[in-house]
Amino acid sequence: MDSRIRVSGTSFIYLPINPIRMVEVSINQQKFQLPETGTLADVLPLLHIPQADGIAIAVNEVVISKGGWEGYVLKNGDKVFVIRATQGG
Repeated sequence: MDSRIRVSGTSFIYLPINPIRMVEVSINQQKFQLPETGTLADVLPLLHIPQADGIAIAVNEVVISKGGWEGYVLKNGDKVFVIRATQGG
């Protein structure tokens, strides 16, 4: 099948639009939409957190280790809590 469109002798390549599917998650009780391939590693930039030092993330009340953030794909309806450690006494 030829995927080209011809207009007045000019040939254009037709690329079908593949809409990005989104999931809605709750992050610290705020709704966010992410691509369905969004991971926990994508969460910190959404919250404008530049470094992962002192950060813990839980999904649906289960803490996910920092080493697992890149591979943890979020699902529609997930509840994410990002916690930042603080010092004090």
